[in-house]
Amino acid sequence: MPAFFVGASIEDAVISRDDLFPSIEACAERIRAAVEVAKALPFDFTITARADNFFRGNTDLDDTIARLLAYGDAGADVVYAPAVVKPDAIKAIVGATKKPVNVLAGIGGNKLTVNDYKEIGVRRITIGSALWAVAYQAAKDAATTLLNDGSFEGFDNRMAYVDALKLYS
Repeated sequence: MPAFFVGASIEDAVISRDDLFPSIEACAERIRAAVEVAKALPFDFTITARADNFFRGNTDLDDTIARLLAYGDAGADVVYAPAVVKPDAIKAIVGATKKPVNVLAGIGGNKLTVNDYKEIGVRRITIGSALWAVAYQAAKDAATTLLNDGSFEGFDNRMAYVDALKLYS
């Protein structure tokens, strides 16, 4: 039987309200409720708690760390602050919490490697929509070349159809 992992990411930002970030306490209560449900399941279910400060333009590292600590104390299995890209800030998060830290890689000009993250102490790396965005940029570039130059040159760097099919078998 193949191995599989099941979980959820609980975000603390609320897009549809004037108050983008509810209180730390209110967010931690949501995490506690999710953890309670997850523990009642007949299988392992990972709760990742997200502090979306940096992702939403609030670069207050102290508040981000305070949120992650509260979420970890509420029972989250993993803590995550997407869009924190500076190594020193990531190190501060890793050093502050006992929970595994997740990062969003491949954004903001961040050139860290998997080994760099490992050395910092990151336990999980997310790439988000990066591969999707790379694929769409390649399609846009090929289409632009075709429209502007009438050239199919942009199609040269593609996967063979038979190899693409193998990805889904």
